[in-house]
Amino acid sequence: MKNYLALLILKIIAYFPIGASRGLGKLLGRSLYSLNSRSAQTCKKNLTLCYPELNAKEIDSLCFDRMQHLGQSLFETPKIWRKGSIWIESKVKKVYGLDIFESLFEQKKGLIIIIPHLGNWEILGLWISKRVPMTSIYEPPKIKSLNDWVKRGRENAGANLVPADIKGVSNVLKALTKGEATGILPDQFPPEISGQTSTFFNVRTRTMTLIHKLIGRVKCNTLIASAIRVVDGWEIYFQRVDDDINSTDISASLTALNRSIEDMVKLNPSQYQWEYKRFKDLKDNGKKFYD
Repeated sequence: MKNYLALLILKIIAYFPIGASRGLGKLLGRSLYSLNSRSAQTCKKNLTLCYPELNAKEIDSLCFDRMQHLGQSLFETPKIWRKGSIWIESKVKKVYGLDIFESLFEQKKGLIIIIPHLGNWEILGLWISKRVPMTSIYEPPKIKSLNDWVKRGRENAGANLVPADIKGVSNVLKALTKGEATGILPDQFPPEISGQTSTFFNVRTRTMTLIHKLIGRVKCNTLIASAIRVVDGWEIYFQRVDDDINSTDISASLTALNRSIEDMVKLNPSQYQWEYKRFKDLKDNGKKFYD
C-alpha cells in the first residue's frame, strides 16, 4: 500500500507545471534547511571540508541555496520522466560545447559521457539518447512498479538502461566497442572492490575505477556533461576531460577524473549534490565523519 501511494504521489507531481514544481521544491528546500535536516547537516559538513576558504556565514548561504535546488530536483524529476524528450527539447535553452560532443562521437571510438550529480542529470540521458545510441548503467528502484515507470520514462528517447552489475558492465563494453555512447555518474562512494583512493576537492577519498577500466579496455573517448537549472528550463554543458584520464597509471587517471568533476561543479556549486555522503571513509577525531 505504501509503495502504491508513493508511486501515485510521484505521478500526481508529474502533472504540475514546471514553475509550480520548482516553487514547491524551493519551499521544501527551505524547510530542510530551517529544520537542520540530515541532508542540510551533511551538506554543511561537505561544504566546510571542500571549501575551507569560506566562512561559516558563506557556508550557510551556500547550503541554503543547495537545499532549494535539492527540493526543485525532487519535484521536477517526475515531470521529466512523464513528459520525455520532446518536452525536454523545448526546455533546453542553450547547449555549450555541442561541437565537442559531436566531434568525439563521430570518431566512432565509443564515448563515455561523465555526468556528475550536478543540476538535473535526468535531462542529459533523454537529450543525448535522442541523438546517439546510448547504453547506461542504473540502480533499479526496489519497488517494481516504480522501476517500470522510471525505466519507461528514462528510455523514452531510445536509451538502453542496464542494471549496475557484471552483466550491465558487459553491455556497456559492447556498446562502446560498437562506437556508441554510455553515461556514467562518477561521483558516488564505490564499494572497496570498485574503487581506489584519490583526491576530490583536496580531500583523499575512495573514487570509482570503472571509467578507468573501460577506457583501458576500449580506448574510447570521454567528455563531461551537466544540465544546469535556469529559468523555465536547463542549459547543457559539454566539456573536455583532463587528458590524464587516459593514463595507464590509475592514480593519474582518477586524479584527472576528479579534477574534471571539480571544474564542472564550479559552473554552479549550489546545484551540486553536497548532501550525498561522499567521504564515508573519513574519520573525525577517530569517529565516523558522518553521524
